[in-house]
Amino acid sequence: MSFLTRLLPFPSQPAPRPQNTKPRIFYNPPDADPDRGPPSSDSADSEVDDLLALFPRPSLTRPPPPMRLTLTPKPHVYGFPPSGGVLVLTTPAPADLEFLGLPAIPAEEIPPPPLEKRGREEEEEEEAFCERMRLLGAQWWKEGEAEMRRAERLRGRYRLDADGLDLGGLRTVRIVAVGFEAGAIISGAAEGGGGGVWVYRERWGQREEAKFRRRDERRREDDELGRDAVDHEARRRGRHARRRERREEERRIVRVAAARTMEERCRVIRECEGEYFESVEAWRKVVMEEHVREGVLAPDRDRLFRKTYEDGYFL
Repeated sequence: MSFLTRLLPFPSQPAPRPQNTKPRIFYNPPDADPDRGPPSSDSADSEVDDLLALFPRPSLTRPPPPMRLTLTPKPHVYGFPPSGGVLVLTTPAPADLEFLGLPAIPAEEIPPPPLEKRGREEEEEEEAFCERMRLLGAQWWKEGEAEMRRAERLRGRYRLDADGLDLGGLRTVRIVAVGFEAGAIISGAAEGGGGGVWVYRERWGQREEAKFRRRDERRREDDELGRDAVDHEARRRGRHARRRERREEERRIVRVAAARTMEERCRVIRECEGEYFESVEAWRKVVMEEHVREGVLAPDRDRLFRKTYEDGYFL
């Protein structure tokens, strides 16, 4: 080691650590101060600061501008109820778009209706559109797109709390498709006719909870009996049975999602043993409480938006 140090012209020093110059993405929710921005550091180069203000660094977590229909990266339909918040319908099928009065195969994105200074007639039209979105299972978010994306991140770390309630505003049941029979005529006030509603839902929250329970049971059994005394063959058969059941569930989901019309969707949901509601009003009560949850704030909003000393929210 001393011989190498003699050959080096200068003593070896650790390489300097690179400074993290990436700016944090800052987002002010509507109820925060709109004039308050991210904390800025004093810099002598004001021209660079002006350029950064004019051309901010793009980010996928930055809330997009309001739209009625977006096509990338996934199709989304947005509703803006007069009572506040945003309704979001994710990956709508052509049958859903036709039900909402939108093109079944849209060629381009659709701009939103006037959001400011809306008259009574415009609000009634938007409320009627939002009512149809609610019946399809659109989710209501107080902060809109940013809150929804943050909740989707938390879904990967989902687990029920001690009281059995979901965290972060996540819905524990996902609506795959909703089909309305021919007699279920829906008006702006959501009055149904003689037809019923077929619904296929994926209860992924129960599946995740069952996985956690099985893991805890395996650990407890290993501690009590020891790994050599455990029936590993029974565990293997159980894993294979659950995989077959999961594959069959995925096949049913693909079949239901591939239905092209409401009539075909109702038939496929019935063949896949979906749920049936005798009236639109009966389905409306269920979808408002379990899926839309309009006006219900997330029980754990600190995880959705981490509050800072600037009274803003960093994503």
